[in-house]
Amino acid sequence: AFSGDKAYLALYNAGAIAVLDVSNPRAPKVSKRIDVAKYATSTAVAGPSRVLAANGRIYVALTNIQDAVFAQVPGANGKLVVIDPSTDAVVGDTALDLGPTCLNASALALSGSTLWVGCGYYDFTSVHAGAT
Repeated sequence: AFSGDKAYLALYNAGAIAVLDVSNPRAPKVSKRIDVAKYATSTAVAGPSRVLAANGRIYVALTNIQDAVFAQVPGANGKLVVIDPSTDAVVGDTALDLGPTCLNASALALSGSTLWVGCGYYDFTSVHAGAT
């Protein structure tokens, strides 16, 4: 996602968002990493998966469903963090829990003033899967 001369890139396995200075598109530089791992539930991995720039904010979907060995963490719902591009900080230093019907938040789309979050998962340790 882009905001001005900055690009925001989800680093899934690192639990972070890289902020890149793209003022010189031939030589982008990482200017900051925003930690989102701390917003994971219990032993779940935050897993930032999608980033969307809209209405002066950066929206990040966190999968927040599985632990490091891909086992589903009970009570770990998908989450959403909002970044203010003027400070490159998470707004309110908190994540929005998307509830038990949103596991593995990933896709993001904006329609008018409505932000849509796609949710669905496959639990690699059992034969349990679902989508909402």
